[in-house]
Amino acid sequence: MIEKMIEKIIVGQLCKDGDVILPQPDNTYEYYDKTNLLAYHKHDSESPFTVPVLKIQEGGSGGNVWLILNSEDDKKKSIQELFSNLLEGKFLVGFSNYFVNPYIITNISRFNNEENNEIKLHYTEPRTYTDKDGDKVNNSWRTITWDLFDEFVPKTL
Repeated sequence: MIEKMIEKIIVGQLCKDGDVILPQPDNTYEYYDKTNLLAYHKHDSESPFTVPVLKIQEGGSGGNVWLILNSEDDKKKSIQELFSNLLEGKFLVGFSNYFVNPYIITNISRFNNEENNEIKLHYTEPRTYTDKDGDKVNNSWRTITWDLFDEFVPKTL
């Protein structure tokens, strides 16, 4: 299981505006604004600051959800450990979109931020979950075509 995780975790380059640039299929980086890269200042101002990232969802609308991991040590964690850390709010979450630019992760925030309530609901409540008014509100699973953590998602009550 750990070997699979290492293959899926890739290295992104952090930008000053908070976005993360992903490598192209040929493992090179194409910058939408090279001056926007956040570089190390102590050692080598030409080396971009890198972060490990992991795609956790693909959506039918061309959108992907990514985890921005804390360190290279996260590569050693099992899927269960990564999922538990996600629920504990230890990772950032970001989004990319095939139709805009599949190589840029944007809208990065803490998993526990209000703007991620739909993702949080997907991972913490069953598909049949209803709110206090009796409305079914856990519908995000309908647009998800692939989910790394699918085996941990509550499906029914």
